[in-house]
Amino acid sequence: MFGEATDEERKRYYLEEWKREALPAFIQDRMGEREFAFDERGEGPNNRYNAFSTTEQLSQYMGRSYPYAIYTSVSFYDFPQRREGWRGSELVFDVDARDQPVRRCNCAEGEVCEKCLEDAKEIAVNVLQTLEEDLGLKDVYLIYSGRGYHVRVFDNVIMGIAERGPIFDYVVADKVPPDIFMQGGYASVFRRMFMLTFAKMKREHIKVRGAFVEKREEIMGKLSERDRVGLEHIRRLPMDTLKTFFEEVAKINAGIVDGKVTVDLKRILRLPSSLHSKVSMICCVIENPDTFDPLRDAVPRFVRERGT
Repeated sequence: MFGEATDEERKRYYLEEWKREALPAFIQDRMGEREFAFDERGEGPNNRYNAFSTTEQLSQYMGRSYPYAIYTSVSFYDFPQRREGWRGSELVFDVDARDQPVRRCNCAEGEVCEKCLEDAKEIAVNVLQTLEEDLGLKDVYLIYSGRGYHVRVFDNVIMGIAERGPIFDYVVADKVPPDIFMQGGYASVFRRMFMLTFAKMKREHIKVRGAFVEKREEIMGKLSERDRVGLEHIRRLPMDTLKTFFEEVAKINAGIVDGKVTVDLKRILRLPSSLHSKVSMICCVIENPDTFDPLRDAVPRFVRERGT
């Protein structure tokens, strides 16, 4: 399933399967303000500083070259072919399934399986939930990137902010809140992310032993933001022990989303509808996270026909 696409398979995809209508509106609406980049040979994005004013121009290019990978800038420019005249940038969170610091599975570093993708989607959905429910953002999209997930935000209140570090810290919960037991605000965000991370931590990840190893499920239930009585139970654990363990988890949280992508205004991302040729999967917008299955919904025709 995750095999590399051949030159002929890429050609088939862009000539026979890819359609201009598959480009999401958030790409088409301001297309002429984005930098486009291409990886022509599988060696990284070696062809940058391209600009296209119409989908027809992009379609013609793809039909001629069927590139290994296609990217667009997260920023908008007056002159995208020179990356000059910055006009704002998407806010982006990148969850790569192969780079997760804790996993339910036993994949080696750099490998990806179905469980890896499920865990990455769970994290990305949690990020999306925090953006919408806690920060009040509305123009937010979830994208399957081919080997993970992107969360892309277009709200005007965010687009002009150049310093994204504090937003990243809040959303991924990489700082222990002063009062972990508060019912709302950042404490609630931290507990949600804590539970996602704690559920995947193996014994070797947990330096603080005792209750955190033996009563994992009970502690996760008690830390649920809906269980006020349970929080009182957690309070009875030694505070020094709690603080140390929360700090361990916060450190892991910092690595489950790629912070370099969030803070880099010159970052380029895979173009939704394009092919991730390394794994032969389609980068696509997710309409319903609950029902989306990448091994069903992001598989190009040529993969299904392999070996037939």
